[in-house]
Amino acid sequence: MSSPSSILQCHTEPIHILGKIQDRGFLIGIEKEKEQVTHASENVNSLLLADANDLIGRHCRILDKLITAPGFLFSHYAASLSKGDVSLPNHYPVVTCNGITYYLIHSFSNNYLIFETEPVLQEGDVSDKIFEIVDTVIGQNIIADIMDAAVSEIKRITGFERVMVYQFHKDGSGQVVAEAIDEELEPFMGLRYPETDIPRQARELYKKNHIRLVHEAGGATPSVISSTPAPLDLTYSVLRAVSPTHIEYLKNMGVTSSYSVSIMDDNVLWGLVSCHHSTRKIIDFKVRQATLLIAKVMMSRISEKLKDLSKQAERKYTSNYSRLQELIIQEHNFKSSLNKGLQHLLQTTSASGFAMMFDGQLYSQGLVPERDQILSIIEWHKTKRIYGLYYTQQFSKEDEKAVDYYKRASGILIAPLTVEGSYLIWFKKENRYVVQWAGNPHDKDTQPVKDNHQLKQYVPRKSFAVWRENITQQSESWTNEEISSAQRVALLIDSSFEKERRQISDYNSKLNRITKDLEFFSYTVSHDLKTPLTVIRSYAQLLLLAGDSMSPKEKEITKKIMTSVDKMNEMISGVNQLTRINKNEITFKEVDVSKLINDIVSDHTIAHEYHKTKILIGNTPEILGDHHLIYHCFSNIIGNALKYSSKTSNPKVEISGFKKDAYTCYKILDNGIGIPPEDHAHIFDLFNRCQNASEFEGSGIGLPIVQTILEKHKGYAWCISNLGEGTAFYLVFQNTPS
Repeated sequence: MSSPSSILQCHTEPIHILGKIQDRGFLIGIEKEKEQVTHASENVNSLLLADANDLIGRHCRILDKLITAPGFLFSHYAASLSKGDVSLPNHYPVVTCNGITYYLIHSFSNNYLIFETEPVLQEGDVSDKIFEIVDTVIGQNIIADIMDAAVSEIKRITGFERVMVYQFHKDGSGQVVAEAIDEELEPFMGLRYPETDIPRQARELYKKNHIRLVHEAGGATPSVISSTPAPLDLTYSVLRAVSPTHIEYLKNMGVTSSYSVSIMDDNVLWGLVSCHHSTRKIIDFKVRQATLLIAKVMMSRISEKLKDLSKQAERKYTSNYSRLQELIIQEHNFKSSLNKGLQHLLQTTSASGFAMMFDGQLYSQGLVPERDQILSIIEWHKTKRIYGLYYTQQFSKEDEKAVDYYKRASGILIAPLTVEGSYLIWFKKENRYVVQWAGNPHDKDTQPVKDNHQLKQYVPRKSFAVWRENITQQSESWTNEEISSAQRVALLIDSSFEKERRQISDYNSKLNRITKDLEFFSYTVSHDLKTPLTVIRSYAQLLLLAGDSMSPKEKEITKKIMTSVDKMNEMISGVNQLTRINKNEITFKEVDVSKLINDIVSDHTIAHEYHKTKILIGNTPEILGDHHLIYHCFSNIIGNALKYSSKTSNPKVEISGFKKDAYTCYKILDNGIGIPPEDHAHIFDLFNRCQNASEFEGSGIGLPIVQTILEKHKGYAWCISNLGEGTAFYLVFQNTPS
């Protein structure tokens, strides 16, 4: 057993240039251009009956009589390989060396052509079984069954005591996900192994060289003699010796022989087929080739099934995306469509909760943290200056505040939007589970290496007893399909908002043009009409001065002409007033509503002789707004209340207000004629007058002015009225300027 002082830290150990091979065959290295022997393993002395030192520096023709086969000449074969001849009929010929038949296996290492031999075993031919085996694997429809079939068949043709499928996780650790074993063995199924068990540089080699047999851990390892100072890169070698660290690791597991087949998925190392045996074991090279084919077929079938599952998830997410898209198209209000589409937004992933901060407003759906906690997550994202999509399944590791809400949101996926301060956030709740490790992954001893304090010595763990770890404050991982779906949703919202913003900009431009046209029209009409109306009124007055020369009927008609002219002048003034209200900006100040109401009541009482009306004034809280406009607003409503109740037997008007939250509300109640039900929907229409108001003076422009003033203050009005029972008007103002 290697001593701890001889074992370098796993991740830095140069395992591809150890300069030794396993002793089941020998190695010859040839410089391609000169065709000279540059490398030879020490055991050629016994296996080839040739001195390694005598071979080095000689032309490869020296091997023609040592490595033979019918119709085969070693030097010609080597020359053809060096020149890249791909038409060779047999890349791995069977040759004879010292009376023993070997496979002659070649690989390339920089400028060198490497030849290695492997003994041909009697049970090596599995060609008659391979199609049956492949059919068995392909015939399975469930991923677990596919893997089980593969390991069972590999165990059958190799004879290893234990055959496993070992899948890598994102953190480099791995887990046994399928297993076929002899009955007397303890199962490893489900066990997890730390990343250090198969270190980084070993995983890199598995990506390049897909078959690795260690026939005897601790067996003889002949050195490779070389005529060059640089070590020979044995990345693609089949005989490359084993790291002392790995030998000790295998011995601690009770394994003498191991065999690994890389499971590749689109050039990514997905996992390994890992085989163990308690005694020395060699399997034929062609059998190993067959296991590689089985692993490829297995992975192809798994990939097919994973793609099916991926498509199912995509269809689910796309369905909700499409519903959200339809909602945005159908709704005239973009924010309203987002609010109605919260459930679809949540279901564009498999999250348990969703929140959206959009244009200063927070929306949420499902299981989410509290409002302040969501705002804290957004602030964290801003502070970290993270651009683009961010996701994690253990947010409490990133932000210590997250420990307060990890049960609701262990995992988060944040997609910032182009609207400043706007975000989409998906949450995944905590997913507690237990990991069964093959030994405590944290139980390892490290100490400085003598004369090199930057490297660490690594002692492979001796215990593989099951060690359980409770995983908390962690959610299920975010899948590629969820991440893609979130990106697509963010793009949809950004593009839809930008489209609406452009439409609003276009509408505003058109509205400004229309407003200017209306202002011009209003000015023209009022200017052009006032002169002829003044003339008409003047002529009517002159006719009345005629006195006795006019009949009573003629005098009545002349008076109606003057009244109509006055009414038209009032309407023109009202239109001008509306234009000025829409055009002018508001200056927000505190308005003393008590004084304002008393002035209005006094003015109307004197002007229209409402002395019989009982006027009750209650609370009059201040309003934030434009004093002049608010005066006009109250004057119109109070004037109407006094006017339309003046002909009742006991006229009464009540005025009071109150503050609540962000608003101030005033109620003006009268006991007058009331409003017919059919007129309720039109009371704020320009020039509209109720059917029962014909005996009262009015132009139908007062209430539109009230509505315009309230809109300028971001407020609103409504009324409750019954015919013959009076009317209650409600005026609502914001307490803060908008």
